[in-house]
Amino acid sequence: MDELRVRWEVPSIAYFVTTFHRVFELPELHVEELEEAFLTSCTQDGSDLLNQLLASLLSGYYSSKNIKFYNYESSLRDCLHQKWTVERDKENPLTNAEFRNVSLGTKVEIIYSLCMYRLDADDVAESVKQLSSEEMRIEPVGKDDEGASYWNFNDERLYKETKPIEPPEKNKKKKKHKEKHKKKKGKNR
Repeated sequence: MDELRVRWEVPSIAYFVTTFHRVFELPELHVEELEEAFLTSCTQDGSDLLNQLLASLLSGYYSSKNIKFYNYESSLRDCLHQKWTVERDKENPLTNAEFRNVSLGTKVEIIYSLCMYRLDADDVAESVKQLSSEEMRIEPVGKDDEGASYWNFNDERLYKETKPIEPPEKNKKKKKHKEKHKKKKGKNR
């Protein structure tokens, strides 16, 4: 469970599904159910909820009602081949494996990617007209003195987003000075 709770994609997937379940015909779920489904997907029987979610996302992406929870594998493999291998030069983890056999982290990455790909489908503009802007917008619930933002994705957890650590100012000044000095030396030659 700890492996899932450190992945920012998990609450993002849950929020996506909660927001768009009605217009994209996705299964209703909460983040706890999603976490449980990811853990169950590592068992021999797999997870019916994840299989339904995969089929729904792929069905919308391909605009095909023929993709079901029991036959989504080839569509998923094709989608990842195009989006990961061809467009991003990234290895397709399903080239020689089924979804249920890949690592938990890879499953999270695949489903998060499918959520993003679903937004590229032709029906999105028309479908989201059914939602109000308030339903689709999420903003932090607060910030602290160090600049961290706090988020809630329709569950009882609070997520903290910290700012990336920037290098100390001294190092920036030294680097600029060295670059300036190098340029001057190059001009003198």
